[in-house]
Amino acid sequence: MRIVITGPFDQRVRESLENDGHEVTHLSANVGRQELADRLEWADAYVLGGFEYLTPQVLEGARDLRLVVFLGVQPETFMDPQAKQLLEQRGVALAATGGDASNAVAELALGLALAAKRHLVTVANDVAERKWPAATGTELAGETVGILGMGRIGRRLAVLLSGFGCPILYFDSRRWEEDQQHHAAQVDLDRLLAQSDVISLHTPLTDETRGMIGERELRAMKPTAVLVNTARPWLVDPVALRKALERGYPAAVAFDGYYLEGGELEQAMGDPYRLLEMRDRFICTSHQGFNTVSAIKRASESAAGHLLALGERMGAPVGA
Repeated sequence: MRIVITGPFDQRVRESLENDGHEVTHLSANVGRQELADRLEWADAYVLGGFEYLTPQVLEGARDLRLVVFLGVQPETFMDPQAKQLLEQRGVALAATGGDASNAVAELALGLALAAKRHLVTVANDVAERKWPAATGTELAGETVGILGMGRIGRRLAVLLSGFGCPILYFDSRRWEEDQQHHAAQVDLDRLLAQSDVISLHTPLTDETRGMIGERELRAMKPTAVLVNTARPWLVDPVALRKALERGYPAAVAFDGYYLEGGELEQAMGDPYRLLEMRDRFICTSHQGFNTVSAIKRASESAAGHLLALGERMGAPVGA
């Protein structure tokens, strides 16, 4: 098979695919749309692990494509609806590697909460500029943490927080069977927003959840609260968030990923949402939740399973 991979991917898994006779092209996480389109013209399979956003134009020439594997849980958020429709029309299978990065994302959410509460990014930047600030922060231990979405990542975060003695409130249509064991209580959204000192988002992006944190929800939070979003930026209305931060609430916000990502952010004439400039209140990392050695290895092995299954159907060489 001819395979195109973008973004982080385990080297040993890639070499195993090559040793089995497959032709693998590994591109950077920030590959340009035209280069990706050119590469996909000859590909049988495509592993989407970078920051690209698929459009019909990128896929137009990919006539031999049989499979797209997403290194994550929700490939739809990285493609235009028309691109997904085009894949369906051509009979291209769409697969995801699942929750292989649950612990990695949960750890990053915890790290972002701690960084925001102790002003670590601002302090580190000041020290790099030969300043020596005294930035008084707050401690996480014993504070109430609200988790929106109690899937694999939300549950893993709750387990990690047990070492901090944090009471946990969670908002989900499903009850977590182990909630009492981890001092967690299922509540409605309004109570979670009003009572939580840290609020962490772990819900998928759908038509229903897009903008679920808007002006009303931001006003309902404690002014001292920290909002962490390692899910999808568009769960939070960017205009409402900017206005809230200008008014002084919540105390800090930390995102993994932004409304513009990769090449889109580089090519944009400034930041249309004007959040990145608010460095003392808004922390943003470049969609790094999944990007650990262990998580990438697990996701790569899962992707390889999908690829080898396709190889079997195509009659291509398949390793053990």
